[in-house]
Amino acid sequence: MAVYVLEWEQSAPIDCRRGSVAIGNFDGAHRGHAELIGNLTRGPRPAVVVTFDPHPLLLLRPEVAPPLLTTPPERAAVLQRLGADHVITLRTTFDLLGLSARDFFQGLIVERLGAQRVVEGPNFRFGKNREGDTI
Repeated sequence: MAVYVLEWEQSAPIDCRRGSVAIGNFDGAHRGHAELIGNLTRGPRPAVVVTFDPHPLLLLRPEVAPPLLTTPPERAAVLQRLGADHVITLRTTFDLLGLSARDFFQGLIVERLGAQRVVEGPNFRFGKNREGDTI
């Protein structure tokens, strides 16, 4: 099990490729997160969780950003206890947040992670202006 901190443009380590991926903030992992990670571990391995630091709202709308419950290392430890093989923390930048859903999906999920499976909750949104979803 490993924890990685990466810039958006960096390639994912080889041990994080071609498995199952879940993406989110995962701050204060709760029962819903535990269920999602459990589902993640039932797919192709490795089970990789991608999270962000700082929280995207701290850059986009700091006045409404929630107080954080865990630090990135604490969050990674909790996610690994729930079953994640690897945790990737992406450094949140305006460039990352400006990516369209298509560019984010193609760049991260397809090219850098080569994901075989993506596991998300029903309200998952991604990309600039939250334009992407799982439907």
